[in-house]
Amino acid sequence: LNDLRARLDSVPPQDISHRVSQILRRYLLERYSVPAPARTTPEIFDGSQIPERKPGVPVPRTPGQWRERFEPVARLCDDISFMPAPHTREESAALIDQALARLQEERP
Repeated sequence: LNDLRARLDSVPPQDISHRVSQILRRYLLERYSVPAPARTTPEIFDGSQIPERKPGVPVPRTPGQWRERFEPVARLCDDISFMPAPHTREESAALIDQALARLQEERP
């Protein structure tokens, strides 16, 4: 996200929301083994099980903690998918700042 922020002058504003969403979804996949790139937040929770804990993957131990930890980031991804694309550099920067803030909240 910081790299994307540094390239705001070279990335069209309408591409920023897609890139932010992809970065966040890849983060959820790599950190929590959640199939976020392919599913919305409701699809992840409807009938799905918590993935097995893998060595080196810091998934909290209880289902409530697991969901509580990544759901806000996943919901932001969903919101980004349905919100209007940024039209200006300032709107793009604000979206990146929002994503960075959400990730800071998610950190242990």
